[in-house]
Amino acid sequence: MMLSRLHFGLSEWCHTTADELGLSRVTGQDVLRMLVVRLLTDPALASQLRADLVAHRARR
Repeated sequence: MMLSRLHFGLSEWCHTTADELGLSRVTGQDVLRMLVVRLLTDPALASQLRADLVAHRARR
């Protein structure tokens, strides 16, 4: 997926999430911070991400 499409998708997700949570905004930095916290504390998520990384590299 092209980087600009990823950025747009993340921006849209942040806007939608802010609306759903009744917040003025949710930033991409907020989202990435929470994802890293989850990654470092959730072994199942870490395992899924490792599998995704291998699969992504295999498609290149």
